[in-house]
Amino acid sequence: MPDSIPPSRQALTEALNLSSEILRNVELSEVPLANVALKASRLARLLNEFDIQKIMEYEASGYPSTSTGVSPEVWRLGIAAGREFEILDSKTNTSNPYIYIESIGELELQLQIAETSLAAARDPDVAISSANPNQYVWSRAGNFAERNTIRQAVAQASQRLATRRTLIYQYALRKHYELKFSGIADDVFGRIRQRVDATIGQTIPDAVQRLSAIYENLRSENPENWSNAVHSCRRLLQDLADALFPPSDDRVAEKEGKTLRIKLGKDQYIT
Repeated sequence: MPDSIPPSRQALTEALNLSSEILRNVELSEVPLANVALKASRLARLLNEFDIQKIMEYEASGYPSTSTGVSPEVWRLGIAAGREFEILDSKTNTSNPYIYIESIGELELQLQIAETSLAAARDPDVAISSANPNQYVWSRAGNFAERNTIRQAVAQASQRLATRRTLIYQYALRKHYELKFSGIADDVFGRIRQRVDATIGQTIPDAVQRLSAIYENLRSENPENWSNAVHSCRRLLQDLADALFPPSDDRVAEKEGKTLRIKLGKDQYIT
């Protein structure tokens, strides 16, 4: 399904409110990030942005995979979500691309476990042996190596979670300002429209009812209704022109010594 389907006005209003809620959730850490991802998926659905909708669903639930890897579609969405990383092949000395498929909840659990393990490994739980003091040195070195491995795991999980948070936040922020600007433009248009409607209504008594029908057609998602709105606008403009300058007999004018006949009949109306 293409991402070009325009959302309804009701959906746009809900999306603006939802984008503001998502921004607050992330900024204040009000709810778990996985729940915020689901809200972002709904935001994308309201705006008919189907790739983003699926990405946010996968962020909350994990990217599906099989024993042979991930499908080309999942790979494409994972790359778009910024989940790509590389592993160096020691045999060929080349880097191979991968995507990490863990959900946000799994990443948070990985970070929690790694932090708990790091706290447990801070002090070597080894007694000094007077008979063999080298045993303590060996154990302590092993403990340092273990802590270094755990620190790397903490750093990796933290970095990946940070990119997930940024992905959600930046999407919500971009949509929030786009929708907010659109609402400002609608307000400006609405004020101008009210003045124009009132002016036209003074000249054409039934203009208000006709304009109301035009606006309803423009709000529709059916292209045929848009076409009807355009035709109605043309007829309304023609009636306005007739009211301001009614069709009349041809006029004769002199220009540079030549006689010109100016046609002012009904057929000479130009849109």
